[in-house]
Amino acid sequence: MENYLFDRETLGQFIDELMNKRTIPVESADELGNFRETQIKALDDRITNSLFGRLTESQITQLNQLLSNDEQDPDVFQKFFEDCNIDVNNVVSESVQSFSSEFLTGGQQNA
Repeated sequence: MENYLFDRETLGQFIDELMNKRTIPVESADELGNFRETQIKALDDRITNSLFGRLTESQITQLNQLLSNDEQDPDVFQKFFEDCNIDVNNVVSESVQSFSSEFLTGGQQNA
């Protein structure tokens, strides 16, 4: 099973809403399922890359330290991003909006 930075179910619900708004280029239920999974992963990757792309090398080292300590407290990560002056909600919102625009215009079609 793939690892996702964000809740896979929430990502899936968002992708389902997008898929209901346009014709999907698939011919079977299996292809539809694969297309959906590809889009969920693409959205998670978009958000993740946008967040981590704003970090300096030093901040990435600090984040890796948290991850290597198996830190799971969301408050610790929230504070980390706040200390890095990164508005996670804004970054997520921008990423979701750009993904949605691309998807609805046919930009995300890796079936």
